[in-house]
Amino acid sequence: MKTKLISTLTGVIATGLVILNSCTTQKYSSGTDVPAISFDQLTYDFGKVQKGDMVSHEFRFSNTGTEKLIVSDVHPSCGCTAALLSLNQLLPGAHGVVTANFNSSNYLGPVTKTITVTSNDPFKRIVTLTLTGEIVSDIIISPVMLFIGSVKAGKSIPQTINFNIFNPSVKITSVAASEPYIRVSTISQSVSQGTINVKIMPDAPSGPFNAYITIVSTSRREPMFRVAVEGKIVGNVR
Repeated sequence: MKTKLISTLTGVIATGLVILNSCTTQKYSSGTDVPAISFDQLTYDFGKVQKGDMVSHEFRFSNTGTEKLIVSDVHPSCGCTAALLSLNQLLPGAHGVVTANFNSSNYLGPVTKTITVTSNDPFKRIVTLTLTGEIVSDIIISPVMLFIGSVKAGKSIPQTINFNIFNPSVKITSVAASEPYIRVSTISQSVSQGTINVKIMPDAPSGPFNAYITIVSTSRREPMFRVAVEGKIVGNVR
């Protein structure tokens, strides 16, 4: 009798779980009673772009559900901006657009930026959109600043600036310093790279100095670079 009672209770509990699971599945599995956000594409590869170019792309989506879709937030990662161009509430079958803009000025090499879109879609609360590509440049100068530090007066201080040329049609045409006590000269190592020799001359005046070196090239996109030179001459020049 006891065994029969336990068996009956087990059957009732199991039946209840089946009914509960059936109700839950019926409510959400088909998606007919909920909003559904569907993007045409989740990733956009913009390929290679020159440093400084703006990248812009529109991610198109639609509400493929049967309830009103509400987009509550569009959040881009650092270095990228994004906005919802359409209404934030879309009826079933309606279409929307999220635009992404990326400024490549401060980047070089492979880059990936993301945008998170939050909505009331119960199955995809957050959708991640991705911008990917490569930022290229005609010339890369390194370093972009020479910090000499504190140096005793009357000493000669050699420094170097390296450059790499990625566009074979581009050449460096001139290098000049803003102060007479800084001497610069270029020694080309090959067609694609070279070294600029920088020397703080012994007659540099005492005290802090802030100067710069101007590098001019035939690049139409980046015709001129300026490398800051900072330091301090300690003592008196004899």
